[in-house]
Amino acid sequence: MATIQARKGKKGTTYRVEFMRDGRRISKSFKIKKDAQKFAASLLVDDSFAHSLTNHTLNTLKFSEAVDLFIKLDNGKDPSKHQRLNYWLSIFEDKPVGKVTRQQVKTELKALSADKAPATLNRYKAALGSLYRFLSNEFDIDHNPTKGIQQFTEDNARTRFLSTEELPRLLDASKRSTWDKLYLLVLMAITTGARRTELLTLTWADINLKTKTAT
Repeated sequence: MATIQARKGKKGTTYRVEFMRDGRRISKSFKIKKDAQKFAASLLVDDSFAHSLTNHTLNTLKFSEAVDLFIKLDNGKDPSKHQRLNYWLSIFEDKPVGKVTRQQVKTELKALSADKAPATLNRYKAALGSLYRFLSNEFDIDHNPTKGIQQFTEDNARTRFLSTEELPRLLDASKRSTWDKLYLLVLMAITTGARRTELLTLTWADINLKTKTAT
């Protein structure tokens, strides 16, 4: 249980919050009593927050180290997830993983919403969440700053298909691209309906020329 102590000094009165968890004593001082009370209340209602302040891994493992370890061990074939993690890396860098808060994540997602669609924001949140689930399994920690953040409402509007006039124009434009693989990529996308990541990560092992299929 957290306690609040008023301490008088030469520079005035400060308020120190003390609490014990997992055999460790943690204390933090505030100039305003209301801030100390708010901090103490957070410890009582948010067990994950209290855990993040006392767990050794959460306080010493840098976010950059966590991302590096995750990417090395991740067996997924979705490079876009790694790309989104690199975005979070540019934000949190050397901050301990336990110091990344839900409010910070919400603030960054709000900033991203200026030029990102709701579906894309959900992918960014999911990438960060997958990192913390990995850390939970790897280091037995209980902290995930994406927990409790609601999904963004995605646009479920009707999918519009290319018209018979637009299709040849698209193919013609892709043929004239300076990137010689664009036409093939567009043609594969139109023919199969596969997503961009699925097409870009195809290897020869996924191709069967006899059956003319790509898995």
